[in-house]
Amino acid sequence: MRVRRTAWVSIRVAVVPVLVLGLAAGGYSAVAAPREVAGGLRVDAKTSAINLIALLTGVAATSPRRAWAVGWTDEFSQPSHPVILRWNGAAWQQVRGLSPADASLQGVAAVSAGDAWAVGFSHGALIMHWTGAKWRRARSPNAGTGSRLLGVAAPSDRSAWAVGCVSCVAGGGEPLVLAWNGKSWRRAKLPRTGSQSELTGVAASSARNAWAVGCTKCGTTGSKALILHWNGAAWRRVRLPGTGSASELSGVAVLSARAAWAVGCSKCGFGSSQSLILRWTGRTWQRERVPATGAANQMSGVAVRSARSAWAVGSGGHTRLGVPKTLIFRWNGAAWKRVSSPNTAGDNGGAVVSVVATSGSNAWAVGNNFNDEAQTLILHWNGRAWTRS
Repeated sequence: MRVRRTAWVSIRVAVVPVLVLGLAAGGYSAVAAPREVAGGLRVDAKTSAINLIALLTGVAATSPRRAWAVGWTDEFSQPSHPVILRWNGAAWQQVRGLSPADASLQGVAAVSAGDAWAVGFSHGALIMHWTGAKWRRARSPNAGTGSRLLGVAAPSDRSAWAVGCVSCVAGGGEPLVLAWNGKSWRRAKLPRTGSQSELTGVAASSARNAWAVGCTKCGTTGSKALILHWNGAAWRRVRLPGTGSASELSGVAVLSARAAWAVGCSKCGFGSSQSLILRWTGRTWQRERVPATGAANQMSGVAVRSARSAWAVGSGGHTRLGVPKTLIFRWNGAAWKRVSSPNTAGDNGGAVVSVVATSGSNAWAVGNNFNDEAQTLILHWNGRAWTRS
């Protein structure tokens, strides 16, 4: 079954029921002694983890002491609630009193300690802005019926991109890109991409170099990976190597005009789905060799620090119950290698959706555990191993 970021979680995995309590109003909800608290927030006595009954779909960081994670909760027929968590260098805290209360957040990007963006949807495309004191809803252009934002990138305080779709349905709609010029958000003109298209990820190294990824004919056996490039003047569709049948891209990361990575899956939605990793050489996109995992697998997020250091995250393999497990690959400058990652939910497995790295000894990855309540999953890289935060 194919599951989209606009539905339950940003990778194609089995749907897990989510049971959520209402969010409480106020400021930050800090980690304390183990107990049940309002908002479905649980505190783990053994770690500083916030075990929120929700899905985390995006993470961003500017330093080892500053990071953001975003996502959403859902009660099936009830409105979803936005989730924003903040890392202060010692613990994760939940931001309370978010407006609008009935929203889903899908991506986050941070420029500095006082400047960050989060995007998603609430009866249309939603953009939220952190100004150093509070998260506020930002004014965005009317993108049309059923518009949703699924990814955001911000190379500076005067340049940002948000991507998603218009008339979004289970198989995609029309791709959407919004541009921030330092004063306002405006809709960008895009090349034709064909029917049932959407953009799920975006990355930028400067105001003149950005990549957006997604798919055309999304959700069908004929789906094809899609990549658009911004050259400072216009968005252009870029030719891709063979990506196999039912291919889609979920995440992208850029280092410079000559180096970028895009990840996703081929044979998406099938029991034999395979991780797809593409590399930009400065002239062309090339398909990379992916470590063998012995079972269906797929990538959802990617982060790059240097020509010799990058991370790709997703899910692969299966527990005894047939549920995917967390999967993390690392690029060492020559090849992608699988790195051990915790699967703390036991037989229930889990998936990693988004990753960010600020140094060789500091990286964050977020997603969720596939247990009965779909609790959030936050992993930290300390330079030696990934551990649950």
